[in-house]
Amino acid sequence: MIRSGDLRRSVKAKNEPQGIVFYSSMPYAGYQNKGASIKVSAKSKRFFWAMYYKTAGKKSKAISVEASYWKALALKKVGSKLTIKQRQFIGHHPQVDIAVRRVVDDNFQKYKKELKNTFKP
Repeated sequence: MIRSGDLRRSVKAKNEPQGIVFYSSMPYAGYQNKGASIKVSAKSKRFFWAMYYKTAGKKSKAISVEASYWKALALKKVGSKLTIKQRQFIGHHPQVDIAVRRVVDDNFQKYKKELKNTFKP
């Protein structure tokens, strides 16, 4: 699921009264995190064809699985709907809760140590 790592690096956290809130500045983050249904436009078809030609290459007669995926999208009619499945990367999950708890605990221990060193008699 990771190609460039941009989405992973874009995830930020901020403290709010109700707790820690995670967010991303990437425009597609919400679609991926929650899932969505979008309409195919002429512009998106041009993008799909561009991605098809980019992944298919010019010399190969057999196309890759990725290229055939882009071709299938490019052949969809304008106005038809695409369903983007939910692939949640931010939100409540036992592994996320463990990771957050670990980070908070580590930071608390560091802060406690700094306080102890600051107020040493």
